[in-house]
Amino acid sequence: MRVATPSDVQQVQMSGGDLLTRIFRLEGGQDRLTIEQQSRAKDLALQARTVAYSLRTRFHDLLAREVKARIDSLNWFLDDVMGDPKRARAEYP
Repeated sequence: MRVATPSDVQQVQMSGGDLLTRIFRLEGGQDRLTIEQQSRAKDLALQARTVAYSLRTRFHDLLAREVKARIDSLNWFLDDVMGDPKRARAEYP
């Protein structure tokens, strides 16, 4: 996805979960946005959902992989905490 900033256009790369989280946060904070920003956020959310739906099989496969990776990371963290809480506290601030 390319995003126009005041200085230039930047290529933004994020996971499917990150995209859904950002849309969720934008929609949750709509009351703090100007009318123009609300309109842009609504358009962006619609575009993102349209693309995700058009690629739903691939998108869902990627989301499933991302969820598995995050659960694996959480399990490794919990294993480390149970094994050595002091070391885990230092490694996972």
